[in-house]
Amino acid sequence: MTQFDNTNTGVLFRNDQAGNDKRPNYKGKVNVAGVDYELAGWTRTGASGVPFLSLKVQTPRPKPTLPPAQASESPVRAWQGAKAAVNDVPFADDDIPF
Repeated sequence: MTQFDNTNTGVLFRNDQAGNDKRPNYKGKVNVAGVDYELAGWTRTGASGVPFLSLKVQTPRPKPTLPPAQASESPVRAWQGAKAAVNDVPFADDDIPF
């Protein structure tokens, strides 16, 4: 079976996350000269009334990752653990001037 060469090709999908007018109507990826980019598109209407698609191309943003120990832990539980660690530090009353 031959592998598909996606160099100099791209794809746009309708963005189903409504609620913000600044979000693109379409999102996808494009490959130009072997380099992958993110692609966003907005439907617009020109001054003459002709509809068109406005595009933005940008390098892919890195996805945030948690350290391996916390990857399976929920963010709330990780926060509670950090809070508990801070509360376990002994407090010396001797430094209070009153």
